[in-house]
This record gives sequence, structure tokens and C-alpha cells, in this order.
Amino acid sequence: MLLQRCLTNWSASGSFLRRQRCPFYVFSASLSSNGKSVYSMNFPPNINFQWDFSSAREAKLQKDLRLDELYHWQRQNSSADNEFVLHDGPPYANGSPHVGHAFNKIHKDFAARYQMMRGKRVHFRPGWDCHGMPIEVQVAQELEKAGRKLADVSPLELRRLSRQHALSFVDKQRESMRRWSIMTDWENPYLTLSNDYVAAQLGVFSEFCEKGLVYRGLKPVYWSTSSQTALAEAELEYKDLKSPSIYVKFPLAPSGSLPAELSGVSLLIWTTTPWTLLANEAVCFRANLSYTVVQVTSGEHSGEKFLVATGCLDQMMTVLEFEVVCELSGESLSGLHCLHPMDDSRPVPLLPGRHVSASAGTGLVHTAPSHGQDDYNVGMENSLPLVSFVGDDGSYVESAGPRLVGKFVLTKGNKEVLAILGEKQLLVHHEEFTHRYPVDWRTKKPVIVRPMDQWFVRVSDLVQTAKDALESVSFLPAGSDSDLKNMLESRTDWCISRQRSWCVPIPIFYGKESGRCLANREVISHVQDLILQHGTDVWWSADIDELLPKHLRDKYFDGEEVVRGYDTMDVWFDSGSSWAAVLPKGEDGTPVVADLYLEGVDQKRGWFQSSLLTAVALHQRAPYKQVAMHSFVLDGRGNKMSKSAGNVVDPVDIVQGNKKRGVTAVGSDAMRLWAAWQNISQPQLSNEELTHAALQLKFVRHSCRLRSCVGSAAIF
Repeated sequence: MLLQRCLTNWSASGSFLRRQRCPFYVFSASLSSNGKSVYSMNFPPNINFQWDFSSAREAKLQKDLRLDELYHWQRQNSSADNEFVLHDGPPYANGSPHVGHAFNKIHKDFAARYQMMRGKRVHFRPGWDCHGMPIEVQVAQELEKAGRKLADVSPLELRRLSRQHALSFVDKQRESMRRWSIMTDWENPYLTLSNDYVAAQLGVFSEFCEKGLVYRGLKPVYWSTSSQTALAEAELEYKDLKSPSIYVKFPLAPSGSLPAELSGVSLLIWTTTPWTLLANEAVCFRANLSYTVVQVTSGEHSGEKFLVATGCLDQMMTVLEFEVVCELSGESLSGLHCLHPMDDSRPVPLLPGRHVSASAGTGLVHTAPSHGQDDYNVGMENSLPLVSFVGDDGSYVESAGPRLVGKFVLTKGNKEVLAILGEKQLLVHHEEFTHRYPVDWRTKKPVIVRPMDQWFVRVSDLVQTAKDALESVSFLPAGSDSDLKNMLESRTDWCISRQRSWCVPIPIFYGKESGRCLANREVISHVQDLILQHGTDVWWSADIDELLPKHLRDKYFDGEEVVRGYDTMDVWFDSGSSWAAVLPKGEDGTPVVADLYLEGVDQKRGWFQSSLLTAVALHQRAPYKQVAMHSFVLDGRGNKMSKSAGNVVDPVDIVQGNKKRGVTAVGSDAMRLWAAWQNISQPQLSNEELTHAALQLKFVRHSCRLRSCVGSAAIF
């Protein structure tokens, strides 16, 4: 307020007092006792203001001014009844902070300081996500350098090494982020590996179990063959990859119910996953679609008759030359069978499927319940078997047969399947097809879908409540909630179990003989107490008698021998429970709703969504009042930053400079000024923009009449 008064002309009402300001001095006028005007000139005092200073001096100034203490000062000097809660989404404790981290943290700091200046008491605790496979991978690489194999390391030792790795990077990242002048509680961050955090997370899981939202099932899940664990949808990225695009014929099986016009006709299906054909259990059609029998007029398959959806004929003309024979309804396909392409002695049924359309392919869909969610749904509705011929490493197992066993399905396996189809004269067309394909977000390797016994959350029971809860949340940019709602609508049940050691254990016990599972509030509460006392490793180190005392075993298992499960939780359940572990408690003892979540747009499928689902499950409300999203930081040409492109800029280089990389040191203030200028929907960073920000900062320091402000302040 004082600065504003000093930078503008100000006149009091009436004529007896006027002050006119000049750049370097201040005139003031007042009335003497005899009624005459008395004029005086206020020169600024001698000040030693440093206009330009190096990065090292900036760091020293931050320390000398004790800027880290600002957060605690405002907590102590502001009313607890006027609190603003900014919840920090935890970055991963692995690797160095990148410019996206800087952009995000600086904008959070803008929000926190603005609210503080409005008289609010700000709650802003930094956090780190400390579990998960990427840390295990790093530890495994270090072990290999030391001549050790991961298979020879016990889970407890792996957890110890992973904990050390995570904590070391928390310290490194925190030290770097402190130079960005962020007003937060650096000395008291929340870590998802801490005992109190894990106990709170298990409390959330306990409530999920009590509400019947957790179940174990054999279902197709995304499986990373590179890390050999199940993945949730939020752990996927999509890349343009090449896959074999093939058209395969499924000869209709002769039967008394086969219409005359379909005699000698084969179904034509299209797929980009030939390796899944071995697990085929049906072909799906759409009852309300029209289908056409065509006869090929040239080429290797001349004279053969195929059935395709009428709406796909134009597309088929790019593959085959044919003439139309007849047309029939989809309903007429009900009850028919066709021959399995990999085993012509086994007929498979034609079944109606709601997922079938004529927008791509042939309107007839190869259905393998083990390898797709739509296929699985059809299989459940029609009691189809759930069989898989693929192992954990992505290779065919022995039951696949001698020609396929041991072959990796996405490479040699696909090729061998194509060879078999060719020999059977079932392969009608083959070409390479580039499309968006899911990859493991950490290893960047393609994933597959395969059936696994896993633990799931019934997301279908939460979707509508979650969408309703979003109606009371404001979004920035406006309308950005639509993507989140659409993702919720299309989301399948959440696979929360992982086959890793460095994660939070899923505290479930099994009857050794019966296989019966036990997880309820009473049992999990006991495990929570043990973790608070001894740490999370207790799940691996303690005897079963300590984890599940005799009175609980007798109560729930009636003397049966009990074993613990070793599945661990999806890290998105970790961070998605942060509102329960970190946010201050309200008068009713439950965590308050955060005023603001501010993260990148990628968190629509990640933290925003997992936090929403966990909060809705427990309290039927969103954990946030406002959600702000920013896009990824692009380089000066508008390209995505990546190591392979060589356009990544390190925040340390921005602050301290790096001659080898051609980055000039501009200091944290200039980086903050750059961040403030950016359009959050398309932030861009280049050396030129940083240099411009530094020059503008110098101009502000030189030209905004700071000396006259100091002089003006002397007369108040």
C-alpha cells in the first residue's frame, strides 16, 4: 500500500495540504501558525541499494533475509479462522527438478503470497511421492554396477536401498527448489514413505474395504512386460508405434441354422494384435447393423465370399476388389458359429456386442476375453472362458504350442502367428499400421493386456458421485473439467495392486487352505499401529503372529493357518490419499477441503482423479474447491521438451548459468518474472525470453523510482 502511494500523485481533500512527487525528491506543503504556506523538500536518504547482483549474491540475500522463515511468520501472525489451504501435488523423488517443476512451484507461490497479502493464513506443505517402480529400477542399476543381481536381494534390503535413494533425492530436489524463493514449509514436508502418512493411507484403504469397494478378481489388466507388474490407466503414456494390421477370415461353421446365402462364406475380421488370436473365444457383431456378402473378383482370394458390415464397404475397397452378392441384417447372425483360425476343429460363437461399430475395421470383432475390457465384458455376459497363453515376461507359455512357446508376443510371436495364418490360407491382407499404443510411463516400453488375479476398486460405484461432486468445483481454465468428467465416465475398475517391493503393502491375509481373504477395519487398524511404531517394513519383517494376533486369527479364520499377501499398492493410491494424511482437520475431525489444487494438465488422468475418487468414497465430496491446470512448458519454438531432442532446460542452469549449454545465469527472480508472464495454457521458455526477463527486472530496479519511494516513505 505504501509503495502504491509513493508511486502515484496524491492530493488530500481541501487545499491546505498538497504533495507533488518528482523522480528524486519530494515537495511537501503545509500551513504555518500564521496561515502562510511552508514548503519543504524531502531528499531521499543515502541508501546502498544493489541494482544488479550475481546468482551467488542472490542466494546470500535469500539467506540473510531469512526468506524461508516467511512461511512460519505468516502462520504465527495471521488468524487461524481465515485459512487458505493450498495442497501440493507431490513430485516424484527421483531425478533432478526440471523446468516444469519450477513453473508449477512458482505459480503455487504466487497464489500463496497473494492470499497472504489478503490477510489469509496460508497452509502450504511441500510433498514428495517416494514409492514405486522407477526407484526400484534405479536401485537395480546401482546393484548391477556393483556386480549384484536384483534377484539376489531380499525385499527388505531392496526397500532399505530404495528408501535411501528416495530420501537423497528429496534432499537434492528441496535444496534446488529453495533457490526459487518459494514460501512453504520446507522443514516439514510430507513424504509418502513416512510412517504417519502410510498409516493414514491404510486408513483410507480400510474404509474402502468396509464399504465393499475393494475386490479381488481375474481380469484383463495393463501389464508391463518390461517391469513385470500390473499398471493403472494413469501409469500409461501413448506413443506412435507400428503394429501389424491384418484381415483374417473366419470360415462360418456349417450347420442346419446357417442361412443359404451364407453358405461357403467367411467372416472377415481386422486386428492389430495377431498374438491375441490364439485366445479367441468368439466373434462379435452389432445386431442393428446391416451386413453385406461380397465376392472377391481378383487376386489370391478371387472367388471367395466374405461377410463385412455394409458401412465398411468403402474402406474394404482399399484392400480388395469385389462385387456385392447380397445384404442381410445383423440379427440374422445370432446363434451361428465360425471356425477358430488357430484351431479349425473348434467352433466359436457369433455374439452381439454393444462395442461393435462400422467406423473402423469390418464390423465383426475378434473377441479374446483375456486381452481386452470390451472382450472381457462380452465373455462375462456369455460365460466364455478366460484363458491366456502369455507369461509375465510377455512370451508365449508352453500351452501355446511348440511353434509359439518362448516367443515374445509383440515381435517374434506376432510374426509366427502371421506365418501360421498364411499356411492355413486365412490371412487375407497384411500391412504395417502406425497408431497410438500404450507404453509404460517409466520404461517407455509397450504394454500388453492380459488376465491377472489383482485387487480392484469398484470405480463404477463412484463415478456418478464423483461427477456430481465436480459441479461444486471451479476450474481454471474454465471448462477444463469436461475432460476429467469424460475420463471418469470411460474409466474401468481401478487395479490398485502391484507386484513390487518398494510400495505400501496391501494389508490382506489369506487362509492357506481355503484361500479366503481378510481385510477389514479391525485387522487393518492393528497393522496401522504396528507401522506407526516400527515402520512399513514391519509387513515383511514381522512374524505372522505379530501381524495378525491369535485372537484375530481365531475370530476370522477359526484356527486355519494364515499367510500374508505381498501385493503392494498403486502409487496413485498413495498420492490420491494425501488429502487424508496432510490437510488440516476441521471441527468434525475430518480433513478440510483444500482451497486450491494447482498442477499440470496431465494430472487430469492422475492426481486430480485419484484424489477425487478416494475423497468421494469416504466423504461424498471433492477434496478441492478449485482446480487450476497449466500446460507443459515448451521450448522457444513451441516444441515439447525432451532429452532426446536436446531442448531441456535445467532450472539450476537458469539460476546459476551453464556455459557448456549456452544458458546465461539470470537468477531466481528473473525466472519467477518469466513464469509470471507466461500463458498457463502454452508456456514457452527460451534463452532469449530469460534474458529479456532479466533485462526487464533490471529496468524495474533502476527505473521504478525506488529511491524516491524510500524518500517519500520518510515523511509518513
